[in-house]
Amino acid sequence: MKFLLIFCILTLFYIVNSFAIQYSECHQRFLKTKEQVCNGSGKCHIFFGCQCFDGFIGEKCEEKIERQNGCYLNKCFEGSECIEISPKQYYCECPENRFGSFCEFEDPCFDCIGKCYEIEEDIFECDELGKIDRNVSF
Repeated sequence: MKFLLIFCILTLFYIVNSFAIQYSECHQRFLKTKEQVCNGSGKCHIFFGCQCFDGFIGEKCEEKIERQNGCYLNKCFEGSECIEISPKQYYCECPENRFGSFCEFEDPCFDCIGKCYEIEEDIFECDELGKIDRNVSF
């Protein structure tokens, strides 16, 4: 029983000591090269890598990107215009026939001359005046 206890204690000591040595070597290597690891474009963290500064991306912050503005990740639907409010905010200016935060919805009544009625859920119909023929050229 004593032998087993001593064996367990020595094994545990070896594992802890081995980890401490590996951590120490890793930590020293990290301290020597942390400026190089993230190319001077990010903050290096031992356990999870580079945290890139604004304007840089990549595993080691190696890729410079142009100044990010509110429209950098433009989610506005095609045909709408992204308007920057601040470097991290924008809004979508929708054309007449679209609406929604990103102009993602099409106005089903856009072509109606008169009134538009919802005859079933999400099904719309123009009154007797009909629709505007947008294919007619003047």
